[in-house]
Amino acid sequence: MARELVTIQWNIGGGKILAEDQGPQRLASYSDDGMQHIIDVVDDIQPDIVTLQETHPDIPREIAEALDYEYWVNHPVSASHIDPRFELGHGLVSDLPVRSDRLDTLHNPMWVAQWEDGSRSVGHQKGISTYHVGHENDEVIIVQNLHLTPFRSFEVEPNSPEAEPILRDAEKKVGEYIDKRLLQGDFNIDQPSLRQLLPGLFELGFDEVEQEEPTTPK
Repeated sequence: MARELVTIQWNIGGGKILAEDQGPQRLASYSDDGMQHIIDVVDDIQPDIVTLQETHPDIPREIAEALDYEYWVNHPVSASHIDPRFELGHGLVSDLPVRSDRLDTLHNPMWVAQWEDGSRSVGHQKGISTYHVGHENDEVIIVQNLHLTPFRSFEVEPNSPEAEPILRDAEKKVGEYIDKRLLQGDFNIDQPSLRQLLPGLFELGFDEVEQEEPTTPK
């Protein structure tokens, strides 16, 4: 009998959560240490697999050790805008053995954004991590962890010609579809479905879990 797989997808913003009495629309409002909250949520759900974006290097290990997960991976991707001491990355925490992993970076148009405090910066590198997970005698599941460019931060519409190279590169780097493939991530797209913007994935056979409400206040 097939076993149900329980997963979590979460951009954890360097492990920071909303400070009390602060506006949720402001990036600077997410300043309190939220690691215990994150650990508690994962513990409550008891997932087999957790994909994370905007990790700092020790975060996947910290979650895994706190909850007795044997397997974790962290791929550094770019400098952190949350804490300059660290790099932002993709994380995986897994109850299933991680047999291999890799990171592929995505096309970076080097757009410039102006932040709430008036400063300006070039967009950080984004990417997709791929993990082969499963026990030796089981069929391996390919888990992919995607973080797309935050188009709204650069005042770019996801369905515009400017966004096209990023979306096509993401489709390409997801790679050939095979059975037992799970793609999760922070798509930075405020639409219920990805079908219009990433049609290549559906041509390969992917299905999706549509979301009718945004998953963050922004």
